[in-house]
Amino acid sequence: MNKLAIIGCGSIGTYHLNHILEFEDIELVGFCDLIAERAENFVNKAKSGRAYTDYKQMYDQIKPDMVFICIPPYAHGEIEFETIKRRIPFFVEKPVAL
Repeated sequence: MNKLAIIGCGSIGTYHLNHILEFEDIELVGFCDLIAERAENFVNKAKSGRAYTDYKQMYDQIKPDMVFICIPPYAHGEIEFETIKRRIPFFVEKPVAL
C-alpha cells in the first residue's frame, strides 16, 4: 500500500481527495494546511491520517511514499524543493507560478 500525503486542504485539495478516496491501494496518511481545521476536516473525511500545519514535521513523522501539493501559485517553491531533497515523488497542482 502506498502512503500518500496532501499539502493544501482547500478547494483544489478537496477535489483531489475526493478522487483519491476511490483508490484501494493508497493509504492517506497525512494532511497539511496552514489552517489546522482544514487539515482536520480532511482526516475526518478520509477516516485516516493525521493533520499537520508544518509539512516538514509531517514528512519526518509519516514518511510518505508520495505527495500531492495543492497550494496557491504564490506559495510554490520551498515545499517542492524540500520534497525533491527528500526524494519523495510528488504531483503539483498547476499553475506553479503566476
